[in-house]
Amino acid sequence: ILGAVTALGMLAKKGADTADALNDTASKIGMSIEALQEWNHVATIAGTETSSLERAFIKVNSILGDIALGDVKSFAGVFHALGISMDELEGKDTSEAFEIMRNALSKVEDQSLKTALANHLFGDKLGAELLPMLNLESEAISELRNQARELGIITSEQAEVTGAFNDSLDSLKQSTSALTVELAVALVPAMQSV
Repeated sequence: ILGAVTALGMLAKKGADTADALNDTASKIGMSIEALQEWNHVATIAGTETSSLERAFIKVNSILGDIALGDVKSFAGVFHALGISMDELEGKDTSEAFEIMRNALSKVEDQSLKTALANHLFGDKLGAELLPMLNLESEAISELRNQARELGIITSEQAEVTGAFNDSLDSLKQSTSALTVELAVALVPAMQSV
């Protein structure tokens, strides 16, 4: 029984860590945890590293920020070549903006041009890493995102609960460390005399 309880506790802690890490990543890239998991599923099935996808999302956020500031010189040519207007992206979140860019890139038939445009948008060499996703049709993307939801994904509410639990554990570790130092300070004079 003790072994089963320990195993369940470890499984729960691992689940809490996973949900907390996903929530942290989603917050960093400006996306809901549900959307991040859907896109990660698409990336995994397509053969794209999720770390590459997350870097692309960070770049999309940067592009959205530049659009909001009116600084569009560096990517205006790529958007023109892809047929994307700045108005299409204004007010969109990371997931929506990425989908607009991905859809436009998926329609480029010349693979070397597609890679060059993707590299220009998302950063050097990242375009090539994203090609498996960029080559998927919109219907396939939608199916994979739906499949992720059907398989079960961590919700924002679950992530908040597990995040609060992990924060409590971190606070406990911090207070334990402080208590250990206080104990050491109290015992140092006695240990020195010994």
